[in-house]
Amino acid sequence: MTIFLVRHGQSEGNRDLVFSGVSDHPLTELGRTQAREAGRTLYGLRFAHVLTSRLSRTIETCDLLLEAAQARVGRRRELDRLSERNFGIFEGVADDEATLAADPVRRRVAFDVAFRPEGGESMVDCLERAVTCFEADVLPLAADGHVLVVSHGNVVRSLALHHLGWPVEMLPEMPSRNCLITRIEPAGWRVRSAR
Repeated sequence: MTIFLVRHGQSEGNRDLVFSGVSDHPLTELGRTQAREAGRTLYGLRFAHVLTSRLSRTIETCDLLLEAAQARVGRRRELDRLSERNFGIFEGVADDEATLAADPVRRRVAFDVAFRPEGGESMVDCLERAVTCFEADVLPLAADGHVLVVSHGNVVRSLALHHLGWPVEMLPEMPSRNCLITRIEPAGWRVRSAR
């Protein structure tokens, strides 16, 4: 069956153009509308499993999406490993284009895949965590039917990049629109070889 990855709707942190990360920013009204629209595109599906991070923006997106989809749901769980990238000391710091252009360190946080801010994760760290979670916690569930995963931009982008086999350096260029739905067919997943 299919695994549907959905980035949460617009949060207050997205609206305010800050590194949101593990800060628990709620959805905006636009984010709620986006969640309902995404739900209508998945109308009538049955999800054997539904997974979210523990952050309220994914949980509320999931609730609104499922309601709009009139979806039937089996088991539902929250997983810490589906949380957004931890930006460490940059949590809540502006990440708009002008600020990134003027501050080389913030630019590294946004575009250097190996840069790990103090107290936080690099994009590579987030990708490793997301792929490990997907292979251990999500992929096996597809045997039961469709799986819905509502998570965050860096997690969804990481999983899509890995699935496509693209180099990690392309991660900052991956699309990351709020409520973007990414479909993954388990048979096509690029399982990592044992290390």
